[in-house]
Amino acid sequence: MMGGAEKGIFITTGYFSADSEREASREGATQIELVDCDKLIEMFENSELGLKQITTYDVDRQFFEKYIKS
Repeated sequence: MMGGAEKGIFITTGYFSADSEREASREGATQIELVDCDKLIEMFENSELGLKQITTYDVDRQFFEKYIKS
């Protein structure tokens, strides 16, 4: 990367290729941080940015089996 930057950040809602990851960490090059969808979600969760916590439940079918008439 030219222009004298100290660091670059690339963000995607997908994933980076192995070539992209190699280039981003190439020795002697300007440091580039790659933020893919998994890391982006983690960042949003850690800062609670635009998110609200919800509680979900799943039915325990085994519990209800004894009440089902054969």
